[in-house]
Amino acid sequence: MTSAVEHQSGRIDEPQIDDAVAELLRARAVLRSRGETTLGGRVVLLAAARDAELPARALLRISVHELTLWSESPIDDGIVDALVAANPSRRIRAVATASLDMPWRSAHGVLDARPGVEPLPLPLAALAPGSWVVRAEASAAGFRLVVD
Repeated sequence: MTSAVEHQSGRIDEPQIDDAVAELLRARAVLRSRGETTLGGRVVLLAAARDAELPARALLRISVHELTLWSESPIDDGIVDALVAANPSRRIRAVATASLDMPWRSAHGVLDARPGVEPLPLPLAALAPGSWVVRAEASAAGFRLVVD
């Protein structure tokens, strides 16, 4: 499931976060209509370090209680500290490591739309039971959120 969210480089403002939240809520509504487990709870966000803040802030607004920011390069400590300070009751952590290509596999809470086609760039052990994987990909056209 793919959603487009406009993202301008530099400062993130409230309308951008609101747009990302709206896209995530639309994605959640589609999942509910299919009888899927509702997006929320535990989420692993796969994003480039420079692109993680906007989707992280949006995810924290839609009842995500455990958020793991997964990037190949370290995410700025200031961003992580600000997310933790603004959401003291949530479990937020950042992990930086090289991608480990593993095939998509069905797991509870993970919408597996492309089994065997695309690698999941993190070890399956990183997915707590019931975790969702959300990828944020920035491009010249804007932001693309992919809920897996």
